[in-house]
Amino acid sequence: MRRFVILIIIAVFILLVGCSIIKDLSQGIGANTTEEISQSSSEALPEGVDSEYLKAVWISQFELSMASDADKSEAAFRSKISKMLQNCADNSVNTVIVQVRPFSDAFYPSSIFPATQFLSGTQGVYVGYDALGILVETAKPLGLSVQAWINPYRISKEKDFSALSADNPAKMWYDNDKNTRDLIICDKGIYFNPASLKAQKLIIDGVREIVANYDIGAIHFDDYFYPTKEAQIDAPDYEKYKSSGGVLSLDEWRRANVSGLVSGVYSAIKSLKSDVAFGISCSANLEKNFNDLYADVYEWSRNEGYVDYLMPQIYFGYENESMPFTKTATAWSNLISEKSKVDLYCGIAAYKVGIEDKNAGTGKNEWLQNSNILARQLTDLKAMPAYKGFSFFSYSYIFEDNLSAAAQKELNNLIDVI
Repeated sequence: MRRFVILIIIAVFILLVGCSIIKDLSQGIGANTTEEISQSSSEALPEGVDSEYLKAVWISQFELSMASDADKSEAAFRSKISKMLQNCADNSVNTVIVQVRPFSDAFYPSSIFPATQFLSGTQGVYVGYDALGILVETAKPLGLSVQAWINPYRISKEKDFSALSADNPAKMWYDNDKNTRDLIICDKGIYFNPASLKAQKLIIDGVREIVANYDIGAIHFDDYFYPTKEAQIDAPDYEKYKSSGGVLSLDEWRRANVSGLVSGVYSAIKSLKSDVAFGISCSANLEKNFNDLYADVYEWSRNEGYVDYLMPQIYFGYENESMPFTKTATAWSNLISEKSKVDLYCGIAAYKVGIEDKNAGTGKNEWLQNSNILARQLTDLKAMPAYKGFSFFSYSYIFEDNLSAAAQKELNNLIDVI
């Protein structure tokens, strides 16, 4: 029944977009703004999800940042990236997942989003070179595939719009209408409203821009979906939906909003380049995804037209009291069965090496007392047929120069396993 309702919602959205109804968008539920999905399960896997076992590392905006560097030149950035990507290749990595839109901004020349502050130091100030283009150019000779990592909804961790550049879409929308329903302002900051068709179209158009202009293996979303469960953040939108005859509960409606965006992004990518994959690195907690973030990983894994892969962030050791690694990895392996329509990768917590894991309960000292956890995890994943690869979070914790003694021990133990 949920699948049927979601399909109806997406169909309604396609009709609305086709009629150019992009104003008063707070009622929106689905977001399939592109052509019908033409990719069939019998076709070859996309380039970003090929038969090769994925050995990836995330490279965050902080690791790409030039904002605090005295020399922000293109030559300095090229030198930095060349060294980083060479380190990845030297350690048997075959894919880098690079953050290109962390806060409604862009690490590339964009007609939609402002230049990122992580290069120039100020949002909206273009540093003078195409960082994503340089990454792709540098990666190719090293045999590295590049996945473009996007935070779709997140705009700012603060509520202050003055920190946004004048050409930031969120700033322009807010300045035009302080009560806009296209944005959510909450304790966690400013987000695009998942219920807004205008916001969904903006995000999809941003994906189109990247896919059309860069030779990437995949578009990659992480786990930022609904920022809070509070009912008031979208109460006017939900009330409008209900008053028009909507029958979904608030939770179902929110999940339909997110699934509409996911479906729309997938369709947009495939309409441009069928060999480019779309994947989501979701929370490792299945129920948190479903009930708190409104990310319906059950729907996405069982049906075509949403994602090519899921990559749960299983950032736990074996002794974690609430979510031990083996139990959590097995739960995802069971979800992604032979009947599943997606591939399964695993996010690995390189950032926990050598530190106390404060939220692990009785297992809080595991990462302090052992230096082979990552190697064990990779070995165990390879023994689970459902898993087609992994990714380390993140580059600086495992491959950067001047690693801590604990990280160096972990890396030494990893060499023969990667």
